[in-house]
Amino acid sequence: MVFLFTLSFLAPILAALFGLSIAGTMLWRRKKNAEIRTKSMEQVANELGLTFSPTDSFGLIPQLQGFALFDRERGRWFNHGKITNVMRGWEGETQVYLFDYSYTVSTGKTRKTVTQTVFFANDK
Repeated sequence: MVFLFTLSFLAPILAALFGLSIAGTMLWRRKKNAEIRTKSMEQVANELGLTFSPTDSFGLIPQLQGFALFDRERGRWFNHGKITNVMRGWEGETQVYLFDYSYTVSTGKTRKTVTQTVFFANDK
């Protein structure tokens, strides 16, 4: 009888620990993939002679607010889009950017993060 009580008590704890270990592994894997992506984008930028920044240090968000892609998450408090892996260069008088843009789509019960590689030419 004591054995059954202990087993029924431990089962939810073991299930929770198993779930946490799977979630931790998934987060670690996502972070590792992001690091690999950043390193490869930086290598491409160096090969092409472009400036590289792992974050939006060029201030692209204010310039891009008028485009529909960057309007998806406006008005939400916590799901703002994120620009990463920014390559910048010049083609004549035109400033060109290549970067990754991620945003989260929520349907209530589920959330999905969408990441796209975007090309932007700023021709004044």
